Amino acid sequence: MIKEIRDKLRAGCGLEHTGSRTPPWALVTGALVAVSLYCALVISPTPSSHIRLQLSGLNEHGKPYEIQDPRHSPSQPRSDPMHPPLLEHMFICITFHWDVLGLTLLRQALTTISQYPTTVTLCIISNRPELLRRTIKPWAAGADHFVCGTNQTLADALHLAFVHRQYMEQAFTNPEFSSFMYLEHDMNVPWPALLGWAADTPLLEPFGFQRGFYRVEPSEETGLPGLTDQISRVNISKYERTVHIRYLDDADRAKDKYFLQLPNPYFAVWVASRAQLAKFLRSKQWDERNTPWAVRAMAACGLQFVDVPEGFFSAAVVPYTPGDPRGIVPPVLNPYAAIEHLSNKYCSANTRKGASHDLGDQSALHCTVSAKDFLYA
Repeated sequence: MIKEIRDKLRAGCGLEHTGSRTPPWALVTGALVAVSLYCALVISPTPSSHIRLQLSGLNEHGKPYEIQDPRHSPSQPRSDPMHPPLLEHMFICITFHWDVLGLTLLRQALTTISQYPTTVTLCIISNRPELLRRTIKPWAAGADHFVCGTNQTLADALHLAFVHRQYMEQAFTNPEFSSFMYLEHDMNVPWPALLGWAADTPLLEPFGFQRGFYRVEPSEETGLPGLTDQISRVNISKYERTVHIRYLDDADRAKDKYFLQLPNPYFAVWVASRAQLAKFLRSKQWDERNTPWAVRAMAACGLQFVDVPEGFFSAAVVPYTPGDPRGIVPPVLNPYAAIEHLSNKYCSANTRKGASHDLGDQSALHCTVSAKDFLYA
């Protein structure tokens, strides 16, 4: 197994495909690898035809509307839902502003990536690549190859977050890459979340939507996952930015999936298929750094503001279960859309009893709502 791990290691700075020659003792949990393993999570097979879309949003007059739009999903062969073609070979970029306090968070994120049961080519971009290589080499085999820097003159240190664009452009020319992911160093994206993304993307992509995620941190008061970016609960029965898709699965059984746009759709990560990245590269959004969010958020928002469907603020939506119409089973966010904000800098400070919900109160902008209680009807 050690030899298999070593031989499948990929490095992304020069986008060369060079196996690591590090000794077995260096391949610990932090090593960035790709291994053929099996995941126990069961995801519904990717549907193959007959997609019907229902949108709830605001039309140009500011009033609710609904659309039913029968379409067909892209023709796809039947695939293993545990190893979807969209995740066959991932190109992943991470931005790391040199900070010794952030090294533990980076290590946690890399440990998760190292356990993905697929092939990964990695690129960590830092403003101090030489220090980062030296620091992580004892626990991250191949650091000399996948820690990257930049020769660009940055207008501001925060613009380091946009350097990954040049590496993504290079990677896109290689047809081996099936998907592309960018994340900040303190984000933990588990494999089940990516399986959910791969299952939902063929449903959403024809209609211009991007499968998103939501960030969570453990609540200081309850220990349960709290939403870092939402400040109040949502009444899903009255909420306007929702998507309902009905489709036939591989066995010709009718299935329904429900999505909503979060009031604040930021989640510090983006994932794109080849078709989505091609669209992203052609858009003005590829180089947009200041609208509608600040530079670091714009680097991490992906295709959210490319050809946004009418009535929505961005193209990003997350899955949810609508619950029982009688109210016996409450609506709830899909847990496989959750990704972890490892720094815990929001929920640890703002889950105190009696936290304000006032938009003008900066201390109330995070973690006043738990993930399980976010939706109600």
